[in-house]
Amino acid sequence: MHHANGECGSCHDDVHGHDEEPLSSIGDGFHVAMGMGWEDHDDECLTHVINDLKARFPDVQWPDVPDDYECDCETNTFGTSQCAGCGSYLHGERHALTLFKSEPRPVAPPVLELPPALLRKLYDAARDV
Repeated sequence: MHHANGECGSCHDDVHGHDEEPLSSIGDGFHVAMGMGWEDHDDECLTHVINDLKARFPDVQWPDVPDDYECDCETNTFGTSQCAGCGSYLHGERHALTLFKSEPRPVAPPVLELPPALLRKLYDAARDV
């Protein structure tokens, strides 16, 4: 499951068949999730068709994609191109991953440490308003 979390122990060494650390080509400031958005599925895929109809005609009650429906849009069973996640040219199965730009966390405001006498004055002033 190294395509799920970027961690596979030693499976990327020469003995196990990989030649690059999984997801090593993904730079800082990004995170990866398994799968793809519905708009990236093949135009004939039921996932794409139903979600496209829902987006274009939101006033119509469209059925959901059946739970047991499995498409193969997210899997390339034999790829010879360079892996976008790690840069390896090893041939084999490729799975869709979606790249998201990480948003910086907001900085917490500083905590005010006021003397108790001043806090009491502020409280009394706010109460009188």
